[in-house]
Amino acid sequence: MSGGYKQCTRCVMDTTTALIVFDEKGVCNFCHDYDKHAAESVLRDRAIRYAEFDQLISRDQTSGKRKGERLYF
Repeated sequence: MSGGYKQCTRCVMDTTTALIVFDEKGVCNFCHDYDKHAAESVLRDRAIRYAEFDQLISRDQTSGKRKGERLYF
C-alpha cells in the first residue's frame, strides 16, 4: 500500500483491495474493467441481444438432443 490509503471516486473500493490501481481521476482499474466488459455485453442494444438470443434458441431447437423440443418461458 505505498502512497497511503486511497478510495475509488466511483465505486468506493479502496487500497485494502489487492491489485487495485487508480487513474489520474481516482477511478480504479476494476471500474475500468467493468466499463470495458459491460460495453461488450450488458450495455449493447437490446434488439441486438434479443436477436442473438433468438439465434441461439433456433439453433438449439434444430440440432442436438433438444431437436424439435418447444422451449417455454
